[in-house]
Amino acid sequence: MPQERTPLTSEIASTVAAPPPAHHRRRRSSLIGSVVFTIALLGAIALALHGSSPVIAIFTVAVVIALVGIFHITFVESDLFSVVFANAVGVYSCSYVISVHANFPRARDLSVQIGFVLPLICFAAGVLGHRRQIQHFLDRTRKHTTGPFHGAIRWMGPFLIIAVLTTYLHINDWTDGSQDLALIVAMASIGTIAWLASKQIALFLMETGMILQGFLRNVARLSRPAFAFLTCYSVITIFFGCIYSIYDQAQPAPTFLLNGEPHTLSFPDGLYLSISILTTVGFGDITAGAPLARMIVSSEVLCGVLLLLFGVEAMLGRGQREKNDHD
Repeated sequence: MPQERTPLTSEIASTVAAPPPAHHRRRRSSLIGSVVFTIALLGAIALALHGSSPVIAIFTVAVVIALVGIFHITFVESDLFSVVFANAVGVYSCSYVISVHANFPRARDLSVQIGFVLPLICFAAGVLGHRRQIQHFLDRTRKHTTGPFHGAIRWMGPFLIIAVLTTYLHINDWTDGSQDLALIVAMASIGTIAWLASKQIALFLMETGMILQGFLRNVARLSRPAFAFLTCYSVITIFFGCIYSIYDQAQPAPTFLLNGEPHTLSFPDGLYLSISILTTVGFGDITAGAPLARMIVSSEVLCGVLLLLFGVEAMLGRGQREKNDHD
């Protein structure tokens, strides 16, 4: 005999069966995207730093992923804060490794690890301890933005001051134990400043995330005009690449030079030359050695300049019209 549903059981069943709200799905996808971005960015830094400091490379990825998750859960409007924070820690980790190698070359691995995580832990503790005030400031900055440089100075300013001071004191000439102690004291000082200024630093990073979000919206709005612009570039590149290869192969002797030596252009060579000319990069490894070839190269340079002038203006104008239509 089927069990009769009461209003309470029906409400519970509908709640369980209902899909998660769109806001929660967006937050979940935002967290996944932030973690993926963090792994990609800091993983690349970790690979680059692996030969010099593998421990710092691993710590960078692990600590930041943990902090990204904590900040994402703590703050409502933190969709792009995690991305900005990951980039800021990437800058910090690169600067830290350079500073350790220059000023603390004989510091032991344990001291290097402790020194690296001290400012991050102090900053996280300060943010979590003042999370309500930070959320209040964040809500207020939607209407009244604060000066952006205050947070930036508090983020990297103390580290730069300590780096200059340790260089001036010639700590790299000190004994091993003295370098360990000096490194811990220096990073503890930076951590204390990061804890005291955690509200301003967090607000600065969140404001930067909001600006980044607006920038990404503009980029998405310009995607179609940009694709049309790149289509023009690709057509001109392929056309002149074919012209270079056909013209050179039709001559009895090579009319282009590769590193100063006569060289018969293949089609890939012609495309490479066309791209470097159209973008006005001009590496100089392939050059035209005949008057007619130089005229063809010059005509492509003019096409590239005209396309850059009028194409960018048309692309931005189309993006502005789409923005006005959307508003």
